[in-house]
Amino acid sequence: MPATLAAQDAERTIANTVPPRTHALPTPPMILVVDDEPVIRHLLQVYLEAHGFRTLLAASGKEALALHDTHGESIAMVLLDVRMPGLSGLDTLTALREQDPQIRCCFMTGDLGSHSIEELLDLGALHLFRKPLFLADLVAKFRAFLGVASR
Repeated sequence: MPATLAAQDAERTIANTVPPRTHALPTPPMILVVDDEPVIRHLLQVYLEAHGFRTLLAASGKEALALHDTHGESIAMVLLDVRMPGLSGLDTLTALREQDPQIRCCFMTGDLGSHSIEELLDLGALHLFRKPLFLADLVAKFRAFLGVASR
C-alpha cells in the first residue's frame, strides 16, 4: 500500500471513535472472532486468550448473530472477516448493528475484493487488519479501543 494510502487509513481509523456503551465492559473483555477459516479462529483464540481476552468463535455471519443474541452485552468487540460464504462481514456487521447499534467492530481480510477501506470504515468499523495478521498489533489496537491496560 502506498504511504499516502496508509496515512489516510491511519487518519480514518483514528477518526472513527469508539461508540459509547450503556453498560460496563466485562473483565476481561470478550472478543467475538468471526472467520470461516478454522485455523484463523483457533490462532486468534489462543493468542487473544494468552493476552488477557476471552473469546467467542463463529464460523459464519449467521453463527455470529446467534452468539450475539446469547452473549450480546458480554461482547466488547467483534473481529469480522470481510469475505465469508453466506453473510459477508459487511452484511454481518449491518445485521449486528440492527441488534446493537453500539457494537464495536474491526474487520480483517487478506483480500478486499470489490470493497474499499473507506466502505468498511463508513460502516462504523474501528480498523481494518490485513492478513497475514500482526497479532501484537491487533492486541495493542484492541487494548487501545477498549481502554484496557497491558498485563
